Amino acid sequence: MPTPAPPAPRPRTNPSLRERVGALRNIPPFLREIWATSKPLTIASLGLRLVRALLPIITLYIGKLIIDEAVRLVGLGLGFDDLGTAWNSGHLTHLLWLLLVEFGLAILSDMFGQVFYNVDLNALPPAGQISAGQSWGFMAWYRDPAAGGAFFNGSDALSTTWCP
Repeated sequence: MPTPAPPAPRPRTNPSLRERVGALRNIPPFLREIWATSKPLTIASLGLRLVRALLPIITLYIGKLIIDEAVRLVGLGLGFDDLGTAWNSGHLTHLLWLLLVEFGLAILSDMFGQVFYNVDLNALPPAGQISAGQSWGFMAWYRDPAAGGAFFNGSDALSTTWCP
């Protein structure tokens, strides 16, 4: 008896807004699993993610202040023959500080990517450092293809006690 052909794959559609909002119901159980795995790691990860989420907003605000300061300087009608004269007048000091702050935020934003990598993988045991009686918690976060690939899902946390 020939085996029936597998069903044709469904055409991939973008999830509706209702489906996207409905996916948020997975967040509380996901956070509970992470909390059960490592409380300090959960707090560090959530805190860093909050700061990282605020960095673009802060950067935009600093950019607005830079534009405001440039418009203010143009409005003063100061005529400078060269950059040295403008710098010595002291009118560019505030603008320079704003530019340095924005540059610092750009560097900080890039550094957060590496910090996340270290915090997220910090709970893994170093190679060859697992001792008998230690407990380690592991969890995976993956893209959910059953939901069209637009949603993320967390695996159940796995706690392992290493025996001699």
